[in-house]
Amino acid sequence: MSETKQEAEVMRQASSPLDSYFEALLSPVERQDSDGKPKERKVDHQPAEGETAKPPIVLPPGCPAWVEGPFAIQPFRLGGLRFAVPEFQLHSLIPWPRELATHPDQPAWALGQLDVEGSKIWVVDTLNVILPPGKRSKPVYRLLLAGAGMALACDAAEDEIILNPDQVKWRQERTHRPWLLGMLATAPCALIDFEKVISN
Repeated sequence: MSETKQEAEVMRQASSPLDSYFEALLSPVERQDSDGKPKERKVDHQPAEGETAKPPIVLPPGCPAWVEGPFAIQPFRLGGLRFAVPEFQLHSLIPWPRELATHPDQPAWALGQLDVEGSKIWVVDTLNVILPPGKRSKPVYRLLLAGAGMALACDAAEDEIILNPDQVKWRQERTHRPWLLGMLATAPCALIDFEKVISN
């Protein structure tokens, strides 16, 4: 077996519990139209001068308001599993710092604070925040995904991917675990909302 196939098989086996766990969260009571069908959303794009008008894009049910067409995601590895966040929610990837500033009264989800370009941001203990106790492994944090006011600790980052809205199985109801947007339809990978990771 080639190295690439071996890696794919390891990821398939490692991600199976995560895939099953998050897939189960994609099936709460869905928001529906009066005819009983999940809601779709149409986006009209105004053509520039000289361009021909294009038909509106029909977006799958569950798409967040910021989805208006193809969008970029930043995949990352965490505890041997695969996640991704919308690329527009991040502003930098930071190597794991030598030291984090800890505080006696810091939030339970925080590993500490880091100074980034003169601003203090909280570093989130990502694995312990998004997975239940029975599904956690010991994290080996090596990288930070930094965004507005905080950074997610992760093991490694992958290359950016461009997705069409229909390549995500969007979660219909997000009152519970609001950070889970859905699952990629093409691979075991949970798409999470960076800005809502600590809003449980």
